[in-house]
Parts: sequence; structure tokens; C-alpha cells
Amino acid sequence: MKTKLTILTVSLLVLILASGVGMAFDPVTDLGDVDFGGQDITYMCWYNPFEAFEEGGDYAGRLDEAKEKFNIGEINFLEVPWGDDLVNMAMSRLMGGDAAYDIWFVPTGHAQYWDLAAEGAFYPVNRILPEAYYEAMPMDLQIMFDELSIRGEIYAFGLGNDHYDNIRFMAWNKELFDREGLTPLDELWEQDELTWSAVEDIAIEATRDTTGDDEIDQWGLGYLGGPVDMVIANDGTIITQDEEGRFQFVMHNDEKAIRAVEKYVEWDTDLGIIGDTWQRLDWIDGNIAMAPIQIWQAGDDMEQLEFEWSVVPFPKGPDAADYRFPTTGMDSVYIPASARDPEGLVALHNFLYPLEEHLEGREETRTANAPDRTAYETYLMGEENFSAESVAAIVPVTGEYWDGDTPFGAAISTILWEGEDIAPTLNAHASSIQALLDEYFGQ
Repeated sequence: MKTKLTILTVSLLVLILASGVGMAFDPVTDLGDVDFGGQDITYMCWYNPFEAFEEGGDYAGRLDEAKEKFNIGEINFLEVPWGDDLVNMAMSRLMGGDAAYDIWFVPTGHAQYWDLAAEGAFYPVNRILPEAYYEAMPMDLQIMFDELSIRGEIYAFGLGNDHYDNIRFMAWNKELFDREGLTPLDELWEQDELTWSAVEDIAIEATRDTTGDDEIDQWGLGYLGGPVDMVIANDGTIITQDEEGRFQFVMHNDEKAIRAVEKYVEWDTDLGIIGDTWQRLDWIDGNIAMAPIQIWQAGDDMEQLEFEWSVVPFPKGPDAADYRFPTTGMDSVYIPASARDPEGLVALHNFLYPLEEHLEGREETRTANAPDRTAYETYLMGEENFSAESVAAIVPVTGEYWDGDTPFGAAISTILWEGEDIAPTLNAHASSIQALLDEYFGQ
């Protein structure tokens, strides 16, 4: 089966990279001799990225090793809350001349990356890093670096923080499936029939009143978080970069995207087979047959769920060439535009977060958060084949789907909750969405 071949290929890739076999470029030593001359280095992040380096951590003492190796005064950690505070702090340090020796962890899915990139806050590392640097990275990181590029410039470079936690899979309640006599999702995947049509049939059967009070208390599908993931899973496009690097809103002319929204509306409104909220309480209580899941949520579920469950790929849409693993959150690492020793900062970061440890950490995460072998194989397949739709991640710039006060949100919320026709509504809002993109990116 094609799926198994893909998994085998990924497994071999992981083993090769983890062992260093064939890695012609060393992302630390091959960037030249680094000497910061006693300068302090500052890491900015919304969580503490140094926990593993502290006393009792797996890599305790590494900060001191780095200070000696690269002649650094201190390596400081500046904790800044996720969101506008992070953007404001980054710009303040950049404009105030304090960011010359900074390294920034920046999230993507909530517009912070795009906010800073649009302001020219990042150093284009493709100008200093050879092609061999990127070729030494796992394929999924190469995809991410490319997808986060703007007008041919690449800004993301680092390990220690990436997209992996944000990839969407589909979890399913094995006990509920057995009780209701539903076709197991792993069988559908094995037969390459894990499609929207099959999932819809299952969800219709699973959605019902189980107590006789005429109130639905069991649903086929859990909280999907709007139609964006379904657009990605159907090979649809929301925003793209043209050959000149100009961001273009194209969803209103994309039949695959329109069909994805139509199906979401059908499931949510017409059929009523979607239940639960972002908190996933009905899933946790065992009242949802299938629910989107990210690997960090799977870690929580390993501890709290009292029923048997597993994980398969996100079901593919009718227009998709293969299974997609949606993600609009590709967190990565950057250096500011004012960096005085960009090669040195990249080398330092790769010394602190070596590739082999990064891959080992992923393997530990896959193993710890997989309820069975199928889930493990799904995680592995998703890592290599994830759909790095950075352009979909720009959606927070144009508006969350539920926010009617923003251009994109006004279009989608009107479609979802006021029953407006999809194509005409998207067309009606296309110019305002494009105008915002033009202004935002200075096009």
C-alpha cells in the first residue's frame, strides 16, 4: 500500500538523519569560526526554551558550554507573552538598537510571524546560508522554511521549535465505533477509502439521541474549527503568492476551496453532525465518534481518556490527490534584521538545539502520545507529508473565520451563520480582502 511505503521511506529518513549518515553539511562548524567577543545573547520566546539546559535538565550545562565555545558573555532569556506583546517587544528591541544579538522564537498561526515579516523585522538567512544547510534538514522543515518565504527570501532557519505540534490528524473513539457497528477508520485508511464521503456516512449514523429525551447527545464529528482545514484537505487555495511574490486572495475563484466550504456548511448546518467546542469536552466524555486532534492534545488524551481510541490521517476531500495533514501553525526561529553576526547566531542556535536531538525528541513525542501502532504510523506519515499551507496561516491577517468585523471573517461568518451563497459572498468580499493584503505587505 502507498501509505506503508511512505511510512517506510520516512522511517529510513529519520534513521539516516538521526545517525548523521550522509549529512555533508554541519550547521554549526561549517558556518565558520564564531567569536562573539564577550557579547550577551538574548533569546525571546513566549515560554522558557532553556528548561533542558537548567540544573536537572537533560542537557544541563549546555549554556555554559556555548558561552565558552563562542566567547559569549551571558545567554539571556526574555519571556514575552504570545500575541501582540511579542510583536511589540520585537519591534521595540529592533528599533531601539537592542536586537543585534537576539534570537527570536515566533509563532505563525496567529499572525505574529506575518506582522513582523511585513515590517521587515527578520534577517533573510538565505543570503548567508548555503543550499547545503537546508538539504541537511529534515524534509518537513525544508518545506516549512520554503512555505514561510516571502518574495524569495527565507527567514526561518532553526530547530527547537517547529510545526510538529500543530499538524491536524483525526482521532476516533474505537469503543463508540464498536458499539454502533461502524466501519473502523484504520480499515478505511488501509483501503485508501478514508474520504469525506465515508466519514459523512459514519457521522450520520453516529449522531443520535442516546437517552430518549429527543435531544442529540452523541455526534459523529467533533469541533472542526471552521472550514480552513477542510479547504487544505481538498487541495483548495485561499491565498497564494504569484510569480512576483505578491499575495493574492484566490479562494473565490477556487472550486476546490468552494466545495470544501459547501461540505463544511452541509455537515454543520444541514446534517447537524458536528458537535462539541474547542474545549473538546464531549470528545473527552466519549460522546464524539471522530474529532480532529493535534499531537499535543493527544498527549493530554493519553492521560485523561477512559475509552480506547486511535488516530488516522485527516480524511481527504474529493478533489485531493492524496491525504493532507493540515497545519496553519508553523512556529519557527528567526534572527532580527539588525543582526550583526547572523552566521554566528545561526551556528549558536544549532549548537544549542542539535538536529539529532531534535529528531530524537520527535520520536519520543510520537511514542509517548500514540495510543497504538496506527496512531504512531499516522504521526510519522504526517511529519513527512504535512500540508505547509503558510498562505492559509495568513488568514489571521485578513480575519478569523468567525470574526465578522474583518474582511475574511465577514465573508465566512455570513456564509456559515446567515446562509448566504458561498461563491457570490466570497466574490463580494474579495476586493476588500485583497486591499488589506496589499496594504499589509506593501504590494
